Amino acid sequence: MKKYQIIIICVFLLSALLSLIQGATAGWIISGAVAVVLALVWRNKQPVQRDSAPPPQVSSPAAPLPYPNPAPMTPVAPMVPDDIVTDSFFVAGTSYRHDAIEEMGIENSVYSCSNRELVDEADENERIYEYFFEPVKVELVEEPDNPHDPNAVKVIIDGVHVGYIKAGSCSRVKNLLRSGKVTSIHADIYGGKYKMYYIDEDDKCHVERDKTDYGINVHIMHHK
Repeated sequence: MKKYQIIIICVFLLSALLSLIQGATAGWIISGAVAVVLALVWRNKQPVQRDSAPPPQVSSPAAPLPYPNPAPMTPVAPMVPDDIVTDSFFVAGTSYRHDAIEEMGIENSVYSCSNRELVDEADENERIYEYFFEPVKVELVEEPDNPHDPNAVKVIIDGVHVGYIKAGSCSRVKNLLRSGKVTSIHADIYGGKYKMYYIDEDDKCHVERDKTDYGINVHIMHHK
């Protein structure tokens, strides 16, 4: 209710009160007229009800994930396609290049351990070589001018000539190299000086030392 409406009501009540006290007919008439005017004014001032569209729905923000960042996935080793196969070939003539191959080796820290330390670092009867090898680049080079075997295939590892593909496998290797199906070539190098320990019946430790010629296997991965 607004202020002017309250004032009108107060005037009406005051007039009615005076009319009752004085018994004046004019006061009742004036009071009735004021009441009618007040009713009309009050009716016109009533708010009109209108249909209104419902207020727009405000979507609440999505609840945060339990973790700000998803946990990293464990790396998965790449799968070799089903049509990829590996052929392995022995490298001959390594005994003639012993020093050149040994220079490619990386010193094995376990080899220099004392006998007691060796028991802690290695397994019984396990050969611990003086050097280990991590070849990177393998090249297979045909040698049609080779005086001993025109069918020879030279093996070069990390720039070092280490031997030749075994004679009986040269034709197969050359066919693979010319097929365009080769995907990669890598090699394993093993051998040299080694030592190993064993425990006798009296629980005593014995260390043996020996050596073997260096051996190399070349592995050619290719499509079937």
